[in-house]
Amino acid sequence: MTIFRYHFDILFLTGAARSLVKCCVSHGGYGACEKCTCVGEYVADRVVYTNLNAPLRTDHSFITQEDPLHYIGRSILERVHSGMVSHFRLDPFHLVWHGVFKRLLMTWMQWNGPWKLNKFSRKNISNNLIFFKGFLSK
Repeated sequence: MTIFRYHFDILFLTGAARSLVKCCVSHGGYGACEKCTCVGEYVADRVVYTNLNAPLRTDHSFITQEDPLHYIGRSILERVHSGMVSHFRLDPFHLVWHGVFKRLLMTWMQWNGPWKLNKFSRKNISNNLIFFKGFLSK
């Protein structure tokens, strides 16, 4: 029998990968919030989480599966005493830059109002994004 040892302090995974590894509901589910126990509501064709005062998830509450809406099974990582909440970080690229910020930029470009981006601002943003692209890992 071969025994492998490992150690990790934190894991950065996309939402789909986190839900697969942790065996929990993926984003868009009613109990999908990974940091608190709020229950989502279906509003305008999407699930939104409006309770900002919901109790936070802990490693202990994850292992004891206190919130039945959040889990779809048992993760193998639970057996090795991994921090199922504390060791998993939310991926800022997909959550902020690829999601919210992209939508915000599109709104500013297409909107006919006082905050619409003019051609100079759009060109400036585009040039900066192209410049910073060279510093990102592939």
